[in-house]
Amino acid sequence: MLEHLVNNPDDWVGSFKKLPTNLQLMTVHAIQSVVFNKSLHGRIEAGLPISAPVAGDLVGRIDEKGQLNAKSCVLIEERTLPRITRNCQLGRLTPTGPLPGSIVSTCQGKSGEIEMAAITEMNLQDISWNVVAISRLSSKGTRRALVTGFSEFSVDTVPIAADDTMGQKWIAGPTENSRWHPEGACIRFRFTLSSGSYATTLLREFMQCPLSQI
Repeated sequence: MLEHLVNNPDDWVGSFKKLPTNLQLMTVHAIQSVVFNKSLHGRIEAGLPISAPVAGDLVGRIDEKGQLNAKSCVLIEERTLPRITRNCQLGRLTPTGPLPGSIVSTCQGKSGEIEMAAITEMNLQDISWNVVAISRLSSKGTRRALVTGFSEFSVDTVPIAADDTMGQKWIAGPTENSRWHPEGACIRFRFTLSSGSYATTLLREFMQCPLSQI
């Protein structure tokens, strides 16, 4: 990329195209994910539930594979809140957060204010998400479930691996501010997540450690 800019100082698009195609698309997904994360964080900070809806939320249906059907999202009103809440508790529905794009909707009420605050904080409120120069990077946006379930969960113990297979950090041992311990390497978690969910996210709920130590 830098070499292309040295030779073509004004060709920013050409420089960006030097990235592999999947990484080009990943930059768009990364920006959308930051908006989602900030919206989720703002919701938690505001004391709003994340596994149950509030009026103004956009709630979507969960299919038999545990996947959100984003096209099924509907706006929740006060009169439908009790019924929708029960279906969320049963795992049939889930509140959602934004992956912004050209046509995706945001929530209303307090939830909507939080989502728009996240979008505005990143100066994305006037972005069309239509990338004229690289049309395949244009995004209509979608909604993502705020929470996801897991199944087939179990914990058991395993022998500690040999030091020479674990790297220098393991050999040096935990430092003063570390949240890990060698005995933790004797524990093995097994579980199943729906597609698009990350094992490290669930494990952090058990380890309660900084991201840098995962």
